[in-house]
Amino acid sequence: MKKTLLIAVAALAAGIVSTQAQAVYSQNIVGYVNLSVAPNGFSLLSNPLDTYNASGAIDNSATNVFVNKWDPVNGGPLDGSSLLIWNGGGYDSYYFDSNPADTTTGFTDFSGAPVACPILSPGLGFYFNNQTTTNAIQVTGAVRGSTSTGLFITNTVGKVLNFYLVGSPLPIAGDLVTNLQFKNVWDPINGGPLDGCEIQVPIYTAGHGNISGYNTYYFDSNPADTSTGFTDFSGAPVAAPQVTVGQGFFFSNQTPGNYPWVQNVIF
Repeated sequence: MKKTLLIAVAALAAGIVSTQAQAVYSQNIVGYVNLSVAPNGFSLLSNPLDTYNASGAIDNSATNVFVNKWDPVNGGPLDGSSLLIWNGGGYDSYYFDSNPADTTTGFTDFSGAPVACPILSPGLGFYFNNQTTTNAIQVTGAVRGSTSTGLFITNTVGKVLNFYLVGSPLPIAGDLVTNLQFKNVWDPINGGPLDGCEIQVPIYTAGHGNISGYNTYYFDSNPADTSTGFTDFSGAPVAAPQVTVGQGFFFSNQTPGNYPWVQNVIF
């Protein structure tokens, strides 16, 4: 689903946020991202920023990522919507509930019992079941890992033979390999480290529509097979997957261990 790139609203060092394919950022950027979501439907998202609590500390609790302030007359704007977080074998569900008489965490389970507020750290993918008519969610925070030399992020995205819901820890869009740096370098003897691993990216119907299916891509670093680094299930070459800012996707890890997804953005 289409997301807009980071819009800087404050920076502690001089510089400009670049929204070009080769992203460039100034240090300690604070800003916001508008996530386009399906009204009354599911969207597969990922938090691309570090968010803050009322004390000014980094806190990626879902109540800081999604603002759902209680109003005694109308309730919270997201009440009744929910988050689904993949646990390796199914989903843990969290229902927005801003009423302090129901819960002090901002969330309940399906039965209405209070549950802990989930943590939506950058790099974690999750489903947002939107039960409102809004088509945009604004996330405010800071670009993760800002330093004077660049943004260097390692996101360990899963163990062998498992599906994981992930997303870019940085607000970067584009080609999964070229722009998001999910690398799989060909080696003539051993092949690429991710060869055979699978990516699933959601397909949305036009006009802020719901998820209608998934495009599936298989890593294949062999230039004799494909020039894009990806094939379909039959082994035919396909274009590399395109991921928007704040979009979640599935990664099936078929490697012998955890895969460190390193993003190094120099400015």
